[in-house]
Amino acid sequence: HRHPPDGGARGAGPYALVWLAIADERILNVAFQTNGCRWAIACGEAAGKLVKGRTVEQATQLSPSDLGLLLGGLPTGKEAAAERAVSALRAALRMSS
Repeated sequence: HRHPPDGGARGAGPYALVWLAIADERILNVAFQTNGCRWAIACGEAAGKLVKGRTVEQATQLSPSDLGLLLGGLPTGKEAAAERAVSALRAALRMSS
């Protein structure tokens, strides 16, 4: 099954969208889209990297701080990029259940 997005809304400032391909409760593929800065793009890519191949249950445990760790930290003021990426991932996971 493919499950679409939502972390923010288009036309209402920064947004992040996540699509998941899931089979047998395992995430096979992740696609991410944002209109944000390079840190928003990096956070989306990091989220995808961290959850691809994991179970849906494992993916629900991802936190914004996990993205910061993978990226070697986020600049001050860019924490919202990680929060938006995780929010979009969680929305897609909710839609998958």
